[in-house]
Amino acid sequence: YKVEHRLTAHSGGLEALDARGNFVATCGYGTRLGQVALDNMVKVFDLRSAPRLLNTVPFRPGSSLLRFHPKFSSTLLIGSQAGIFTLGEMMAFGGSGGYAHLWATSATPRVNMASQPLDFPTLTAKPPRLTEQDSFALPFPYEITQSKLLSDFAFPAPMQLRQPPRIIPPALLKDVRQVEFVGYVANPMYKRGAASGEATKAVAALRNMRHQPKQASLNAAANAARTRHALALPTFHLGTLRLLELHHRSRGGSDSDKSSPRHKGPRGATWLPSRYRLQRVHVQRQAGLRWADEFDFTYYNRTRFAGLENGVANCYVNSLVQVLFFVPAVRKAMLSIIPEPEKEFSLSCEMSLLFRMLYTARGSVCQASNLFRALRQNKEAAALGLLEGHAQQGPRDKDI
Repeated sequence: YKVEHRLTAHSGGLEALDARGNFVATCGYGTRLGQVALDNMVKVFDLRSAPRLLNTVPFRPGSSLLRFHPKFSSTLLIGSQAGIFTLGEMMAFGGSGGYAHLWATSATPRVNMASQPLDFPTLTAKPPRLTEQDSFALPFPYEITQSKLLSDFAFPAPMQLRQPPRIIPPALLKDVRQVEFVGYVANPMYKRGAASGEATKAVAALRNMRHQPKQASLNAAANAARTRHALALPTFHLGTLRLLELHHRSRGGSDSDKSSPRHKGPRGATWLPSRYRLQRVHVQRQAGLRWADEFDFTYYNRTRFAGLENGVANCYVNSLVQVLFFVPAVRKAMLSIIPEPEKEFSLSCEMSLLFRMLYTARGSVCQASNLFRALRQNKEAAALGLLEGHAQQGPRDKDI
């Protein structure tokens, strides 16, 4: 034998070599940052006439073995040290389709010499599924109690829910401008140079026009009231709600009637208990302090539930905020939110801050000014006239 040609394939030495016809493929070691490491390139040489480098195949993990395909001379199988099992009987690799492929030399390959069987957890049997026909299901209440439910009422009888719809004059419908789901129309009472709020007051009667309930609906409501009375349910007279006093009113008597649990109003109406009335707070303000900072709210609130100040604009939202706070799913979701400082007007972040204040206040009073400030940036709320405390003349005076 004699040496015909010399080729420098890899500077650090060869790891594997394979030949097929006139082609030779090599993989080996190279120098990287002064250290010997597997070369990321597989080199293919052409041995016809003068040997030359034909192509380089990139293989990022570093090739440690290679082999030409036995039937396709242009196909080269390359493998790395990773993915090969200890005994060399199995090989795992990932394909471009997103699957992991496992190849083995036999039907019962071995992973290593000290393999141990896996201990799988015991499967727990699922409970049987119950249906309405099962004997364990909740029986119909009439079969046991032979009494009416609190929710029973005359279904065929119509009942009025919420406020009746507004009346929009046909003359205004011709000039309506629709933006998304909000409609606008110019305020016919608006005059240039008028004081702020004058146009809004002038058009209030037109804006608050609503359809009156028909006499049949009133009769149906009366029938429903008689039905509730027959079922021994508590009856609320809607017509006398305006007689309920929301503020403390001294009626010329002694203070003994103020502490009584209830007061009787005219025509049999029931006055609100004293603990539910609006309390007038009289404090002497000091320089630099707000009245809420001086007043001791715990004198009227002996519970651990926090309240919200109602002396700021848009405080009518306080009731809805309190309702949402006592919904466990909503409270848990709001308390789990991480505030984002780069978002200045984020309702979720402000609700999370307010819920955390209510959760940790323990009976003291909280203020929702930051939440109301974010609500004022809502264009839909401003267009519908739901915002309070606008000192400047805005689109609410010009549009309906």
